Amino acid sequence: MVEKKRLTPVNFEDLLNKLPCFMYKDMMIRDRRARFMYATPSQQFQSTINHHNPNNPPWRKLLWVKQDYPDNYVDSTFLDELQRNVNMRTYDYWTMVHASGGITQHISSVVIFIAIFIDLQTHTLSANHLIWTGSLLTGAGYLFLDLMMLRKTENYDVK
Repeated sequence: MVEKKRLTPVNFEDLLNKLPCFMYKDMMIRDRRARFMYATPSQQFQSTINHHNPNNPPWRKLLWVKQDYPDNYVDSTFLDELQRNVNMRTYDYWTMVHASGGITQHISSVVIFIAIFIDLQTHTLSANHLIWTGSLLTGAGYLFLDLMMLRKTENYDVK
């Protein structure tokens, strides 16, 4: 028969005293996550370095120089040289719509070319049908453009 081990009594006060803790509003917090959650912002990022120590050299805004300040230290002059929207240009909406028309037209042409190529490969579109449709649309477009140009020239006085 297996002999049962007898548990020795544990003094929980001694265990609790060995854990790191701090006081928060008359409450002892022993969990590190809770310590971070309940700490004030100045306690969360508290550093052992005295920032106002006159023996420390002045802080410089250089990341590649080893300084006696923590990595997250921000000097009061940090944002003095901030420049906002220095090279910003304002654009008119309709000017941008007009300018993007060429890009949109090019993308549409490429997509139409790929779609026609796939249709020709899968034999869902015959080559004769494509040639006749393209020729008729080209002729109709030419006639439309010619009529529009004729209408514009009639409005001008020819001397």
